This record gives sequence, C-alpha cells and structure tokens, in this order.
Amino acid sequence: MKRLYMDNNSNIKLSKSPIIETTLDIVCSFNVPTDVILGIMYNSLNNTFGKLNVQGLPILNLPEQLRESDSNLRNKPTHRIDCGQGIVSVGPHIISISILPPYKNWEEYVGFITQIITIIKELNIIGNIHTLNLRYLNFLKSNVFDKINLNISIAGNKISYPSTVLRTEIPVDIYGKMVNVLQVTNSVHVKNEAMGLDNDGSLIDIVVVNKNTDLDNLLNSIVHNHESAKELFFSLLSEELLNELI
Repeated sequence: MKRLYMDNNSNIKLSKSPIIETTLDIVCSFNVPTDVILGIMYNSLNNTFGKLNVQGLPILNLPEQLRESDSNLRNKPTHRIDCGQGIVSVGPHIISISILPPYKNWEEYVGFITQIITIIKELNIIGNIHTLNLRYLNFLKSNVFDKINLNISIAGNKISYPSTVLRTEIPVDIYGKMVNVLQVTNSVHVKNEAMGLDNDGSLIDIVVVNKNTDLDNLLNSIVHNHESAKELFFSLLSEELLNELI
C-alpha cells in the first residue's frame, strides 16, 4: 500500500506537548463473568499501587439491556479506577488505560501500560482481543487548518472556515486490520484546570484502530499503534507549527 505520509520527524521531542488526553482501549471478551471483572482488577491494582479511588461512570444510569444492545454503548467502561499515576477503566467488554494529565512522554505512558498489561496477563482474565484502540487528542491554540499539511478546497477555494470538522479513515495495511482515524476540528473551547487551559483553538484527534492482535503480542501491537499515531501527527505539522511546539 502506498504510504500517505512520511516518518521524517520520529526523533523530534516537543517541549510544548499539545496532548490533552490519551487512552488505550482493549475491547475484548473475558474468561470470567463480567460482573466480577471490577473486583478482580481492583484487588490486583490495589496490591500494586496501594490506595485506589473507584468511581461508577454515568453510563451506569442507563439500563443494562440498553447498554448491551446499543453498539455505541456496548464497549464503554462502567467504572474508573484511579491508580494515582493513571486511570484503569473497566466494563463488560473493555479495559481502558489512560495517563493523568499533563502528558509528559511516551516512555512514562508505556511504562504504566506495561504494568497494567502484566497484571492482566497474570490474572488470565482476557480471552480474545477484538480491537486495540490508541487515541491521542491534541489541542492547539489556533485555527490549525491554516497551519497543518492538509488541503481541503471547494472549487479551488481553501476551506478554513471558523466552524470546520474533517473526519477521515486512513488504512494502514492492505487487509483493513489497522486504520488511522483522523478528525480535525476548529473553533472549540477547552477548559482543563490541571493543564492550565481555558482557551479557544482546534483539536487534532487521532485514533489508531488495530484488529490484528492477541494477548501474547499485545505490547508489540501497542507500540505499533503509537508509532502509527506519531507518524501521522508529525506529518500534519507544517514547519511553522512544528517550530511553535519545539
């Protein structure tokens, strides 16, 4: 398959990281009843990280039958476990791993991920992995359509209007087992006290969807997802925007 972008910036470190949220979703089937997943994960995480904070998520207010029958709800977490360094969220068909903001670097994030994956493997609770999704949500304090390497036009007129949303799915392999989902949105307002944000700007939302992995190859697949997301993100940056982030 012809590559749509080149990896020329893989070794560049950004001093001003635009990442405001990152989440790894492991959509799977479990080897144990789904109603005991939370308890099993809590006990194991508590042994590793100490005192934890567990919260039920708003989706629990919906009837279980609705959650199971609605494809938009079925693979959502129902509970969140705060481990101090990061968050582990669980549901009947999913385990999600995220890092608390601000995002510092991949090494820290993959270190936390590795700890959680090691626990999951020791527990032997996952049967089949259906989808591995890695999401990076980036916020920039400008209209990025004026600054990224992405051209959209109508009859030769470039589109960079105040309210613009672009979403596309970019195949990574010829078999359709791995896809980069890119969504760029401008004219958004982000408020995040932990990151000191209360600004207008734009979002670059990248989700790498991988349907070709299993528990034995999970960590390698996660690294592959990360490399694909990073390659796509840097390919979007113009020289001007890259210089603003270095």
